[in-house]
Amino acid sequence: MQPQQPQPMNTNTLQDRARNVVYGFCSVFTMPVEVIIRPWYGTRYFEPFIPLLSLFTLFALAGLAEIATPFTSPLFMAARIQRPHELFDLSSLCHLFLLLLLAHGIRLYRRAIHMHLEKHSRFEGPALFFFQLVPGGKNIWVTRIFLEPLFVLLTASLLHRLFIITSPLESYLWLSAACLALKNFLVWRIQRDFIRDILDIQNAAPIIVDLVQDKATEKQLEPIHLASFPKDIPPDIRRSAVTYMASIISPGTTIPEPEGDSHANNR
Repeated sequence: MQPQQPQPMNTNTLQDRARNVVYGFCSVFTMPVEVIIRPWYGTRYFEPFIPLLSLFTLFALAGLAEIATPFTSPLFMAARIQRPHELFDLSSLCHLFLLLLLAHGIRLYRRAIHMHLEKHSRFEGPALFFFQLVPGGKNIWVTRIFLEPLFVLLTASLLHRLFIITSPLESYLWLSAACLALKNFLVWRIQRDFIRDILDIQNAAPIIVDLVQDKATEKQLEPIHLASFPKDIPPDIRRSAVTYMASIISPGTTIPEPEGDSHANNR
């Protein structure tokens, strides 16, 4: 038995892998925020490795912030003498995130064992109630892509101006807001592409039928990036080529029999 050759990687595969990488990267930075603004997320909304990576990233950033503080404090000593000390920093977010993981772990474990308790395990959960009062807040994609990241961004800026959170924590929340918007835009784009592919397949089917009958014009072939066949090509080769292209561009399209073959079969 000969070993199978690896399949060549096409553009769609590369695009899907890039999306998965970006989605996972964004989830690492958004999870500490999402467990607060989306407290009823499903058991499979986050991949199993995301909580560990998020916690590790938070602790690493908190450690770097603590190391960098002695080097930066002399530069701003005069300004810091006259302002109050912030109440929360990245270490505080680490501890809060760890407590929330334990609390959510109990809830998720119960749903994982008793599967009838949740209908959709990949659902991120409903938005917080006050988003319903904002124009566009009843649309899930407007809320996920625009309103929630904006809420995180403005809340972080306000808390920092009130000397409640430190500057590193504010910067982290800004990054989390940007990642939240990008992550949800990717999800929306994937869902949109799925529906758009179905519509494109439906619209390409009549063009494929005209192509096999040598009736398709160049104007018809432009949207699906095809060129017409040479006029002297044999009908059987034309039909084989169109059948192959139809399986890629418009799966499920019924290729009609050539008119000569259909008359011969009727005899």
